[in-house]
Amino acid sequence: MLYSTVLFDFDGTLFDTSDGITGCVQYALEKFGIASDKQNLQSFIGPPLAESFRRYYGFSEEQAVQAVRYFRERYPAVCIRGSTPYGGITELLQKLQKAGVRLGIATGKPQVFAEKILQANGLSDYFAVVVGSDPSGTRQDKAEIVQTALDRLQVSDYGSVALVGDTLYDVLGATQCGIDCIGVEYGFGLPGAFRDARYTVPTVSALEALLLQ
Repeated sequence: MLYSTVLFDFDGTLFDTSDGITGCVQYALEKFGIASDKQNLQSFIGPPLAESFRRYYGFSEEQAVQAVRYFRERYPAVCIRGSTPYGGITELLQKLQKAGVRLGIATGKPQVFAEKILQANGLSDYFAVVVGSDPSGTRQDKAEIVQTALDRLQVSDYGSVALVGDTLYDVLGATQCGIDCIGVEYGFGLPGAFRDARYTVPTVSALEALLLQ
């Protein structure tokens, strides 16, 4: 087995959450009088929301914080129906669990939403830990989230652990924590995001072949 412990990012890795997230970003922008097309908001999936509002719309720190509040005002009502597991993910988790691999989630998504979506899709029992960001503003950095998951799993051999993710933030978070990153190209990452990843795979089936080799 290549890894004895595998952490998964959430958005763009386990679930296609594009409909729910882009709809709520659109809602937040409308609160500022900004019209937008959901198709042009894919870049908001993965990175910290406040950072994306600042980067793509030139928001001040105060505006970005308020935009995140508007996003979270809307998201609880749509998070479940706006999230769909990628094809083959459930089967992959089943096979990894059967093979004795410990599984966890390390996501920038608020933990409460990740847990709700997992439960609604019957996937909660596959994961020994679920670590997400805290809406209070703590635990927002990807490396901090990954390290928290590693600590809760009491990992001693970091060479036996990988984080599976779809963005540069996953690569950076894994690298800062001293574990491998596997980049998945089927998610929402931008070109060039995975140049420092240990492996890169194009599909869920390729991810399965790699992890179960």
